[in-house]
Amino acid sequence: MRKPGWIFFLILSFLIPGAVSGQYREAIMLSLAQTYADSGQFEVSIGIYSRLIAEFPDDAHLYLQRGVNRYRLERLQEAEEDFTMALEKDPQLVEAFLYRYRVRLRLKEVAGAVADLDQARRLDFYKTITNVAGGILWGTLWGTKRHK
Repeated sequence: MRKPGWIFFLILSFLIPGAVSGQYREAIMLSLAQTYADSGQFEVSIGIYSRLIAEFPDDAHLYLQRGVNRYRLERLQEAEEDFTMALEKDPQLVEAFLYRYRVRLRLKEVAGAVADLDQARRLDFYKTITNVAGGILWGTLWGTKRHK
């Protein structure tokens, strides 16, 4: 079975600085981080996001994705810090408010959770309602917590 070509470029980018341009390298690493997360290897994905954050510290979505992986590992305090950092970088990032809402509920920080949910509602009512309703429906139908 043939390995995907992006693995070659990723290895090359680590071995030879400047061999793969920054934008292309970032795209490869993002793809790799998501692949590891999709396969349940959240620690590896967190490591890749951490490396990307070191290179691109102003990218709110990197903090968001690292926070999601930490949330999936039940590392709630660290996840909350990542979502907060994502919101400092981009105060309009509805997904960060929604994830931080979930984390704060689980940490029993109800006032903060309600504030996050309210801010998410103000920014994007439809996305907020479908997110919350989806979580309730998931738990009602299957009796489990939905972590995605």
